[in-house]
Amino acid sequence: MPTFNKGRRNNDRRGGAAGFTLMEVLLVLVILVVLASMAVNVFWGAQEKADKNAAAAQVGFYARAMDRYRLDMKKYPTNMQDLITKPSDAAAANRWGGPYMDKVAKDP
Repeated sequence: MPTFNKGRRNNDRRGGAAGFTLMEVLLVLVILVVLASMAVNVFWGAQEKADKNAAAAQVGFYARAMDRYRLDMKKYPTNMQDLITKPSDAAAANRWGGPYMDKVAKDP
């Protein structure tokens, strides 16, 4: 005599096909979005902080170059190019101990 499962659901809803339900996929997606938003908040200011650190290092580099120029020439340079090129004046060229910088760096 055959028995029937009245009122019971069949546990094999997908007909044997392997995969994830829509709810499982959405749950994983929500978790990934939450994690990504937390990571963005942590790393958001990293580029700005790196730019500030680079600018601070460049200021120190320029200050040392101008101080060495002042020690040799007895005055501060009038522009940044004075730190790179030798003066055309013979007296100033004899005192010039440069180049004090290889090139003028771009502002970060």
